[in-house]
Amino acid sequence: MAGRNRLLNRAYQWVFALWIPLLGWSVRRLPLGILYAMGGLIMRSFLFLNPRYNRAVRQNCSQLLGEAPDSVRVKDLVRRMAYNHGRYWIDFFYWSEMAGVSARPVPVQVVNGDALDRCVGAGRGIVALTAHMGNWEMGGLILRGRAGDMAVVYVPDRFAIIERYRSKYRRNAGIIEIPMTNDPLSALGALRVLRSGGVVAVQGDRDFNDSGIPVPFFGRMAWFPKGPAVLSLISRSPILPVFILRAEDGNGAGSGGFRVIVCDPVEPAGESGDEAAVERIVRQCVAIMECVIRAHPDQWYCFYPFWDDPSRSTGCERDEKS
Repeated sequence: MAGRNRLLNRAYQWVFALWIPLLGWSVRRLPLGILYAMGGLIMRSFLFLNPRYNRAVRQNCSQLLGEAPDSVRVKDLVRRMAYNHGRYWIDFFYWSEMAGVSARPVPVQVVNGDALDRCVGAGRGIVALTAHMGNWEMGGLILRGRAGDMAVVYVPDRFAIIERYRSKYRRNAGIIEIPMTNDPLSALGALRVLRSGGVVAVQGDRDFNDSGIPVPFFGRMAWFPKGPAVLSLISRSPILPVFILRAEDGNGAGSGGFRVIVCDPVEPAGESGDEAAVERIVRQCVAIMECVIRAHPDQWYCFYPFWDDPSRSTGCERDEKS
């Protein structure tokens, strides 16, 4: 949410400095049902008070459903997405404050777990590809112990207080942090984990450094990072798409737990310097993400104009027509 307005950014800093400790205190004392209601209310209030983000979310949901931004289904999808994103934050704080051990009894259903076991058994390391959906931060707790070392490649949050909390949680969960920077040597940490047979988690739905590849996504061109494909080609480790989704609660708040969807691996074919090989893998991964997001659009969280980003729209349209 950080932007060019320094006063607004400072206001956000103050809000987070108050909100995060308060939320950490609340999750240790309040029932999950009340916490989920609070999270949903906060997210709906945020979208109401921030028309720019509300407009971006409605445009994105419009593209997902192929309907007008003011349609009933789009409005309902925006409402459900806001509620689920509020639950994401509650879950993140709740299980973090419970020190990880208490997260293990949470109901977890693993779909296609054999694919994960096969990749682990091969000993070649795993590039675990996910997206900004469901609760990706829970992956370390849920999948810990099923493979070797676990690392996460991440873009540091622009608000330091949020990143400090996430970092504390990851360390408590035994997850190795690999911040994504412009330094080419930053990839060495990921390669070390992969070559030891470990898992490196990456997100494949945001092109943070403007070096991605335009790929068709829900009927329009959008930009996606090529880093996961390059990492797979260099390490010769397969890309295993994994998505940690919230399941429906049938018997009280939090009773549904999590549904882990493991897709079939994408094998590295070609060389890292071969742009065609990189693009082929990116397209395979985007097709998988599109399939999962289509089935669970209310759990994909994107608060900026994904297809109409002003810095990218011209390039995308040009590539789409060429």
